Amino acid sequence: MKAIDVERIRFEFGESWTVAEKWDDSRAFLDGIGQLKGEWTDERTGERVRVGTKAVDIVGVREDRLYLIEVKDYRGYPIETKRRQPHVLPLIIACKVRDTVTSPFDGRVQDVTAQSLPGAGQR
Repeated sequence: MKAIDVERIRFEFGESWTVAEKWDDSRAFLDGIGQLKGEWTDERTGERVRVGTKAVDIVGVREDRLYLIEVKDYRGYPIETKRRQPHVLPLIIACKVRDTVTSPFDGRVQDVTAQSLPGAGQR
């Protein structure tokens, strides 16, 4: 049994999970696509915006199926939650999924992905 804590929530993965990894803390992400960072200027406001690669919280594989798990727990943050724009959350999650599924194929595949994720390392 492997336990992973994300945002005050514990996830437990039994023996049927061949991979259960806190992806945004993994060496595969941090040493790979997670290093892509930069800035751009918002044309409307002129504000400099820092951008970087995103990642889902947990990557898991069970019965040859890939699971991407993103956790959002807004309990205990009433002011911040009230200010959130509802239309932004799907975009944030989409970017995290896009960057996560790209990361195992970035040319620096780590052991956890190369040996465990279906299709990893194949081109």
